[in-house]
Amino acid sequence: MPAVARPPQLWDFANAPAEKPFDFSGFPLTPSTLGITLVHVPGGKKAPSGTGRGSPSGKGMIKSQLVARLTQRYPHLYHRDVERIVSTVLDAISQALAKGHRVELRGFGAFSVKSRPARTGRNPRTGAAVTVEEKKAPFFRTGKELRERLNVAATPSPSSSSPAPREPADSHAGP
Repeated sequence: MPAVARPPQLWDFANAPAEKPFDFSGFPLTPSTLGITLVHVPGGKKAPSGTGRGSPSGKGMIKSQLVARLTQRYPHLYHRDVERIVSTVLDAISQALAKGHRVELRGFGAFSVKSRPARTGRNPRTGAAVTVEEKKAPFFRTGKELRERLNVAATPSPSSSSPAPREPADSHAGP
């Protein structure tokens, strides 16, 4: 009986023959050197008007700028590979949220889904009652490490003197 030709398939890592693990020492993305790197847009350029994507501070970043910045930072990676990595991560987060799961990135933050119950609203133009259906909205909570990095400048220095604590206005302590 002749051998049946099988169509080419993707590499199956689960059933792959065991090999010696690859040593990643010295690789710039290993945990020893990996920390949270905040990527920002130099110059604080705003998004084009009318897109609704500009932040109030005028600083922001779109996906293509993130890919370009990572490509510059890691020149040993191809642009198409960085683009695929970023897209894969964002797609995985989106798919998990669509299924109602929570996605946690330690040190950065956690993405989750908040459910807003159905309610009766008002049409602002006519004042008529309108039923608003239940909605699900994405929610992001910053991680401790990211929050601390954002608030470094906001923390008072120990040399600054703070005013004496005031007594509450409703205190019943008499003279």
